[in-house]
Amino acid sequence: MDSHASTPERQHRLISAVLIVAAVWLVYGWSLNAPFIFDDDVTVVQNPTIRQLWPPGPMLHPLRYSPTAGRPLVNVTFAINYRFGELNPFGYHLFNVALHALSSLLVWAIVGRTLALPRFNFGRFRPALAAIVGLIWAVHPLNSEAVIYITQRTELMMGLFYLATIYAALRYWQAAPGIGGEGCETIPNWSAAKWGWLIAAGLSCAAGMACKEVMVSAPLAVLLYQWTLMGAGWKRIRQSWPLYVAVGAGWLVLLALNVGGPRSISAGFGLNVSLFDWWLSQCRVLLMYLKLAVWPWPLLLHYKTVYLSGALSTIVFGGAVLLLVALAAVGLWRRWTVGYVLAWMLMILAPTSLVPIITEAAAERRVYLPLAAIAALLVAAGFSLLHRMRLKPASAGALGLLLVLVLALVNLHRLAMYRDPALLWQDLIAHQGDNEVACNNLAAIWQERGDPRKARQLFERALQIDPNFAMARNNLGSLLADVGQYDQAIEQYRIALQNQPTLALAESNWGAALAKLGRIDEAIGHYEQALRLDPYNIDANYNMAVRLLHQGRTEQAIEHLRVVLNMKRDDVEANVNMGMALVRLERYQQAITHYQRALETDPTLTQAWVNLAQAYMNLDRMDDAIAAAQRAYDLARAQGDTALAERLGRLLAPDENASGARP
Repeated sequence: MDSHASTPERQHRLISAVLIVAAVWLVYGWSLNAPFIFDDDVTVVQNPTIRQLWPPGPMLHPLRYSPTAGRPLVNVTFAINYRFGELNPFGYHLFNVALHALSSLLVWAIVGRTLALPRFNFGRFRPALAAIVGLIWAVHPLNSEAVIYITQRTELMMGLFYLATIYAALRYWQAAPGIGGEGCETIPNWSAAKWGWLIAAGLSCAAGMACKEVMVSAPLAVLLYQWTLMGAGWKRIRQSWPLYVAVGAGWLVLLALNVGGPRSISAGFGLNVSLFDWWLSQCRVLLMYLKLAVWPWPLLLHYKTVYLSGALSTIVFGGAVLLLVALAAVGLWRRWTVGYVLAWMLMILAPTSLVPIITEAAAERRVYLPLAAIAALLVAAGFSLLHRMRLKPASAGALGLLLVLVLALVNLHRLAMYRDPALLWQDLIAHQGDNEVACNNLAAIWQERGDPRKARQLFERALQIDPNFAMARNNLGSLLADVGQYDQAIEQYRIALQNQPTLALAESNWGAALAKLGRIDEAIGHYEQALRLDPYNIDANYNMAVRLLHQGRTEQAIEHLRVVLNMKRDDVEANVNMGMALVRLERYQQAITHYQRALETDPTLTQAWVNLAQAYMNLDRMDDAIAAAQRAYDLARAQGDTALAERLGRLLAPDENASGARP
């Protein structure tokens, strides 16, 4: 808050801020326990670079195939989440919701200061309009994916720093009279404030560049704001050179992070798609985004890529977007507010629209920031229209709050689906029945939930839609392997790797199927290939470790088990095998730690209790050994393992001179 603001104004600001934060919490607070979904598996669950905070090297260098590749600051926050909550989704969701609340406050603050500029004439209604914009953006259903889908923290953090850059630039201009433009001349020149906001703008811009490449347009957004909304001439823009140096330095950060093309696997030119077809399809996607901003239905977690072609599509969709671009250009030149709003939207969407992204042609999260400007324009225009219709301001405010309530209720309905991923994919299939990704992911859920019939139908449906869909081939192979059809499974893995030779999971699964058929040497070859493709593949590392243990190559087996346990600390089988390997090397105390960890997860593992007892005996900890053996004996009897129970009974039998019954 400004120190020169009156007490009533401060109270109004406090109320607005509390309402916005409360709205975010009331809408999103119900979904904090939603499970990991879709890319969260790669981003969090199987991300080895977030398993430690120190030394920081791994978390500052995300893996190339991860959604955080080239975005180290986001990866750092995931590492912090993992440090305090490991794989409990609650903390990850809470962090995302907090980011959205902060961004909502920034939207409110920026709109409030913008409407205070001399070009606008909203008078005493300005605070209420800014609050309505902040509330609409806070609860709008179109933002649900960015907030509750954990992987999209990349969008949230970039958005926060983008808005912070704009806000800090505004405060810098208002602390430097005669530089910013209209509305800045009468504000005192507080040197400390000016330089403080200058530093804040530079740091925010640099931080955003380390979160997502879309931040590239932030310095231009600052420049166009001063030119368009503040009415600054070139002289005043030149006088703001310290600000432009500060925010422009962020481009150096972005350049450094993208040397070597960390995202070249999924984004870039020359990825088997015609540029004209891509750009034409993006014209339709852009119009879809505008429609969803006004009418947010249906909302889909994944949009099937459909490339357009032909004269009619070019005229309809290409012509509409060219008209928007022309309107933005003319509006900027004439310093129209609508020109800046359109430019804001087009600038932010440009990186994902101009550069082909073969994995996803459209995504709702990309409208996260553009929606802020669209909401502000529509609210301001709507209020002006109602004012001309002589509707009382109180009635206009009530309509605004009613709109907020409706959007919040729609968002709550949408967020309920995130609490059960099956609902998300079922809803998607209901609207896009030919979406092979949705069919595959829903099938994987049914497979995990023990319904192989439904799973197989959906896997086969996905392959009918796209026979070259490698992941669906792999998953169908896994389903066949689960029921013992190893030869058929191997055929699916073979086809999957023909279509996607870098699919490490298919190589690992192929090896596992060969091992079940007793073809161990062939299996090891596939494990090795899987590890060349992905050194952190959990299944390949575990299976390789088991084979190495059978071959007596204990030290090498331990290295692979460490990779598994680094990502799945409580994996029962990996802990048991690690304990066995450590016993071979006579590292009994370490072996005990791993046996205990396995038994904490599954205390019914009879053989693990036996192994634990033997490890205690090797350390002459006889009381502990007897207690562990007693647990193994009780379990063996309960499970009907008579042979093991008799062996343990003889071990636990009392001395001839001792009294008491045998257990």
